Amino acid sequence: MLLSVSVLNPSNDELIMELTNPEKSGFTIRKIDGIGPTKSNINIYDIPSIDGGLFNSARTQARQIIIKLGYMWIATGSHSTPLIEDARHLSYKYFPLKRKVRLEFVTDYRTLYIDGYIESNEPDIFSKDEVTTISIMCPDPNFYASDTEYGYINYPIKKFEVPFEDTSTTDPTIEFSEAPDPDKCSIDYTGDNITGVELELYFDDDMPKSQTISTACINNIRSTSIDVSVPRIIRRTEHPIRRGDYLIINGRPGHKSATYHRLGQTYNCFDAITLKDDWPQLYPGKNTIVFNAGDNTGCLRGRVIYNTLYDGV
Repeated sequence: MLLSVSVLNPSNDELIMELTNPEKSGFTIRKIDGIGPTKSNINIYDIPSIDGGLFNSARTQARQIIIKLGYMWIATGSHSTPLIEDARHLSYKYFPLKRKVRLEFVTDYRTLYIDGYIESNEPDIFSKDEVTTISIMCPDPNFYASDTEYGYINYPIKKFEVPFEDTSTTDPTIEFSEAPDPDKCSIDYTGDNITGVELELYFDDDMPKSQTISTACINNIRSTSIDVSVPRIIRRTEHPIRRGDYLIINGRPGHKSATYHRLGQTYNCFDAITLKDDWPQLYPGKNTIVFNAGDNTGCLRGRVIYNTLYDGV
């Protein structure tokens, strides 16, 4: 069940519209279109010698969300008299034309957000039951889970558990940390769509100048991998890789980058990345992220950062 819809305008002012308590916001949500899976374009090309056609490619269209809001009697101006006009003016503030806004949808089990641009805000001023219809165009059609998620490679996971009752005198009952697999991590991705990842590589020791670091994402649908060239990083930074340095590889669509960090300095090392297949991606289901630096794999710690993407609310 949908519990609330909130909008964050360009001034970072937030309006929370609860479906069961519309008097708090001054708006009643009458209808929302466009929050389910969007339509896809399937490209098929014909071959004269066979019936039908062959699949070529597919893409998802941009999303259009249309919200129909009813106005309530509220007082927001310099006067204390509740007016429908105040609610109408408030809608102009939170849904400004041509500007970017963020919509957040809270349901019983999920909190999702999506960014879009206000295409129109059309109030029906002369109606007995005054409403407005707001159109929002979202270039990225995916809904994002509000919480960023992480996976760890050779990276201690902090824990501290104290039982209420200790019934054992031989087995340990206090777990201070958990050491994951030294060169890989498993991620059970629960989203609907493929998502890109951000990889953080931390160097706990000096790295040989001729080393290549391989990173792969393995799943049942498709495996992707990249190589990181240490010699190219050295040429870019003019310094060998030392303990305490770290590398951030962002493989998210539209945000691809590779930056090397050393003693407070940041270097663009995009040319140190070699794609074997494609940037590491997570597919729905079980995924395994693997690091390999030969005999120096133990000198690496890794963190995988990703967002869960959904087709609809």
